[in-house]
Amino acid sequence: MLTNILILFPLIFALLVRIVPKNLVWSFSLGASFLQIIVTALAIFNFMDSASHPSLYSTFPWIQSIGAKWSVAIDGLSIVLVGLISLLLPLVLVVRRNAIDEVHNLHSLIWWMAGAMYGVFMAKDGLLFYTFWEFSLIPIYFICLKWGDRDKIKTTLKFFLYTLAGSLAMLAALIYLYLNGSGSWDIQDLYQAGASLDVTAQQWVFWGLFLAFAIKIPIIPFHNWQPDTYSSAPLQGTLLLSTLMGKMGLWGLLKWLVPMTPLAFTINQNGLVILCVVSVVYASVMALRQDELKRLLAWSSMAHVSLMAAGIFVWNISGIEGAMQQMFNHGIITLGLFYCAALIINKTGETKISSLGGLRAQLPAFAGFFIWIIMASIGLPLTSGFPGEFSLLNALFQYQPLLAAIAGLSTILGAVYMLRAYHHMMHGMSKYNVHDIHQNNKALLAVGSLLILIFGLGPTLLTIVFESTLLDFFTPFSKLQ
Repeated sequence: MLTNILILFPLIFALLVRIVPKNLVWSFSLGASFLQIIVTALAIFNFMDSASHPSLYSTFPWIQSIGAKWSVAIDGLSIVLVGLISLLLPLVLVVRRNAIDEVHNLHSLIWWMAGAMYGVFMAKDGLLFYTFWEFSLIPIYFICLKWGDRDKIKTTLKFFLYTLAGSLAMLAALIYLYLNGSGSWDIQDLYQAGASLDVTAQQWVFWGLFLAFAIKIPIIPFHNWQPDTYSSAPLQGTLLLSTLMGKMGLWGLLKWLVPMTPLAFTINQNGLVILCVVSVVYASVMALRQDELKRLLAWSSMAHVSLMAAGIFVWNISGIEGAMQQMFNHGIITLGLFYCAALIINKTGETKISSLGGLRAQLPAFAGFFIWIIMASIGLPLTSGFPGEFSLLNALFQYQPLLAAIAGLSTILGAVYMLRAYHHMMHGMSKYNVHDIHQNNKALLAVGSLLILIFGLGPTLLTIVFESTLLDFFTPFSKLQ
């Protein structure tokens, strides 16, 4: 029951918010987002009480002629990402509260996208998973197209075509599995159908799925859409893309790609890990070269998610545990970074790092929050960025020490480009006459900073939720490592 509520309530809110008076849209959305948090908390409580609680599962016929079902469930892995959506949703809704016209349309699209993302992380039916996956593309396309900045039409079209191409490749792979063995869209039946295929057939299915997930993450060479889209998108769009949509691709690798095509994965594993490590270093080097703030953060985000992908492809407990931790914590940290970037740009009207300076003297409270979030981004101990990144590098070390050493360069490079950018913007002579941030901004940054501290001091708050599910999920596929 709770699974259906989590998916359907946002879709209902997407309709209701369009008829709410304009001056009440923000209050309505904020209240609805807190309702989602309450439902998510109930789901977590029920899961901790019993992993087989009836409220965590829902299955009934959907398209009976082809055996497709509405089959959704919450387990220890999916609940981490469901919790991330619910936690970040009110923060995404309230940023730049009065800065955008047609607030009805914007909030409707955000709710639409939230419902689709809940569905992606809970779907246990292949066709349903694809439906939610594709459903999430439509609202973010219109958000970027309607409220984006420079070259928004060209940039948004490139993003749409990239992701659509990947989605169609994934659909073709799932249809092939359905027609060649499973006769069912159930995820467990698709696992068995994929494993029963010969190596050549598995390779085709593997690369069809991989293309969709690699584009969404993204991993090189499927990344060209990301920096432009992150720079052009409005703040709400950038937050949705950076904090949540990339996690859909990582989820696809973990729950759909590897278990569904075990032989193909074993053949390609070493090359995939190397590709992800190259992607980590490449994105870090590109971040070093950036002078535009949002593009720097886009490349930084790509470096972090590529490391998560490497941890999944290593396919050991440490790697998957680190990836799950980092997916959650990266969402919080990245939201904070892009929010800080938006505040700087709004205050000064400047996007180039080299043109800024001296903001610390005029924005003392902001400067304190900003440096704390940066420290989390570069993985400082006692911040939430440290435990997951350490686990990921440890997993890589177990797999191949040289690859761990190369990937570890991203930590050093991350410290260089993030601290250098902070120094340019915050220190030196002041170039702008600005006032410190509003109390509402301070409250949002305080919430994010507190979450960074809580999950830095207590990483077991996450692992205690998913560790038993992870062991149950990983054990049948442990020989793939």
